[in-house]
Amino acid sequence: LYAHLDIFRAIKTAEPFNSMQIMIELEAEIKYAKEPFIVNSAKAVAILEASNLSKVCQEVIFDITKVPVAICASFIALTAVTFREGVKEIGDQAFMNCPTLKTLVFPESLEIIGKEAFQNCLELKGSIRIPDGVKEIRTRAFSQDKCKLKVNKDRKTKLKFDEIDKEWVSTHVQTITVN
Repeated sequence: LYAHLDIFRAIKTAEPFNSMQIMIELEAEIKYAKEPFIVNSAKAVAILEASNLSKVCQEVIFDITKVPVAICASFIALTAVTFREGVKEIGDQAFMNCPTLKTLVFPESLEIIGKEAFQNCLELKGSIRIPDGVKEIRTRAFSQDKCKLKVNKDRKTKLKFDEIDKEWVSTHVQTITVN
């Protein structure tokens, strides 16, 4: 078994846990990393943060309210991320430096995309639909020049961008009507 002391420090939950069981689950997650890794509890967050999945994990599905800061930063094999309904915030640098990330699925419940959340995700190309519920996209959330953000022009809430991104926004944000 892997000697991951960080896993014990990373668990910030009141739910009781068995350390041997967590190590067995960690081993299983590393072994079967080609299947989507579903993050739906504090324990799953701890496993993701403390494991060696950054080199093998190809798909992550988030089913928690707030995606932690830098949770999947530098995951070199990651190609797809799905945020299920109920996710409200993507933390700063959550997916920074994921060079193979191509697919993002945002829920309508999403409100905030954190600073540098998808910076240096070089395979994010084409159009990325921003749900109407998003209120804020923080500094350099999307830094690559190959993607366009699609924003519904009839949205009820105004989308806030940081001042530093004004020039990038003027080039990379398309106002569209989504039916």
